[in-house]
Amino acid sequence: MPAVLHEREGSTLRKLATAATSFSAAIFAAYYLLPPAWLWYAASASALCAFSALFLRGDTKRRVLLITLSAALGFGCFRGAYLRRAVPAQEVSGQELRFTARVTDYPTVYDTATYVPVEIIGDDAPNLPARLCYYYETKAPNLLPGDTIRVTASLRAADTRYGRPYAALNAEDVWISAYAKDDTTILSKGENSLRYFPKRLANTVKTLCEKVYSPATVALMTGLLTGDTKLLYSDALLYSQMAKAGILHVVAVSGMNVAFLVGFIRLLVRRKRTASWVSIAVILFFVPFAGATPSVLRAAFMYLFVLLAPLLHRQNDSLTSLTAVLAVMLALNPYACASVSLQLTFAATLGILTITPAVYKGLEGAHRARTGKPSDGSRLQRFGKRALTEVDAALAATLGAIVFSTPISALYFGYVSLIGILVNILIFWAITAAFLLGYFACAFGALWLPAGKLVGAATGLFASFILAVVRVAAEVPYGAVYTNNNAFAWWIIAVYAIFILFYVLKRDKHFRPVTPTCLAVISLCCLIVWTERSAAREPGSFAALDVG
Repeated sequence: MPAVLHEREGSTLRKLATAATSFSAAIFAAYYLLPPAWLWYAASASALCAFSALFLRGDTKRRVLLITLSAALGFGCFRGAYLRRAVPAQEVSGQELRFTARVTDYPTVYDTATYVPVEIIGDDAPNLPARLCYYYETKAPNLLPGDTIRVTASLRAADTRYGRPYAALNAEDVWISAYAKDDTTILSKGENSLRYFPKRLANTVKTLCEKVYSPATVALMTGLLTGDTKLLYSDALLYSQMAKAGILHVVAVSGMNVAFLVGFIRLLVRRKRTASWVSIAVILFFVPFAGATPSVLRAAFMYLFVLLAPLLHRQNDSLTSLTAVLAVMLALNPYACASVSLQLTFAATLGILTITPAVYKGLEGAHRARTGKPSDGSRLQRFGKRALTEVDAALAATLGAIVFSTPISALYFGYVSLIGILVNILIFWAITAAFLLGYFACAFGALWLPAGKLVGAATGLFASFILAVVRVAAEVPYGAVYTNNNAFAWWIIAVYAIFILFYVLKRDKHFRPVTPTCLAVISLCCLIVWTERSAAREPGSFAALDVG
């Protein structure tokens, strides 16, 4: 009987994964491939295709119904979001209106501009999330989340920037850019609003970071703990070094940070069931602690799915959880499919779920064949084997994370870090220690600042090590390749083609990555030599513009 129930539950999970994948694929197709006017036709065509299932039988019939109806729902969901959000924003674009709004987050202050996230309320303008912009002579008041304000502003639809399509704001559920024209009137203060408690808590953490960490490490620690990269952006050299070293992902609060917390709790709490309940409680607290940003919510949903399944005596399937979380996030805001953060997060997680276990198993099998079991040998040998196991785990996790995320990075950012694998292995332990100790430093700093500074100084040692490795890695020649050079872009495509070909043509059901890896390295070396010689033969040029 349990076997039958297990089989039925597995079938249900597969159906959920199929429906969620089809729904999400329709959302992406609606955004990237179809004009808004075609969405109803796409939804209708998908629904009509469901009638073809009437001529099928068994599992094929159910699968076709799931795929076609879920796709129809996805197209319809995107069309509904377009009518509710994008159309009202476009209708008021170009108008100057006086409206009432509620501040939803802390302002972001730059040298020449201040941006305030708000939600327009009342009947004077569409009730949509917006970004209120103060430029130059227009003075921005001291605003806090929950404040209700009255302001006159020039409105622009947030889906364009400098006359070109722009997706970033819509992906974060911002639909109007409002440019303030006069002084803002504060109608009421909302500093005690429970709704914006996560924002206040996250801002408190940022303030504590500035107090407990040294100027040399505060940018890294603030980004690592809160995901706020403003300080990193202001240090252009450090930001570029981290990009070349391939570790910018550590300052994007997401699945990695939640994984650190869950892993730490499982080390402390040996009973799995108790550890799962404690992990769920910590995740629910961590979400407001990190500001309840979309990336944090995505990671939290994913791990809550994974942790709750065994507690509720349900079969757990990581891929089903991943696809279900993606479908939920896209149902809440279909335009989130354009978020680079969302795409990178799910691509990296997909690689960790599918590629990492196979890589780790292969590495562990090779090492055990040479060195024996981890429990064999002297104490020093056992310590060396455990250290090697940690290296294997870091290497497998890094390879899994970059397999599917690398093409996305190359497409959006124009470069791929080649040294990132080595750097991540070297600093993985330090990132874990800095992340966990970092929150303790903030907690102690909130209670007694000298204690927070003391723990912050200890944490700074790990942060300093990370920064030292990053600076050395950034100086390594050809540590990153830039895809604005078409030759390197084609090389990346060729590498993926080589690995896919060897995987398809593998023998004895065993994939051996040595040969395709060697081919990738040899072809890269040849490409570098050819590029250097071509550059040496071509005459250089310099252009100057006299602007008076």
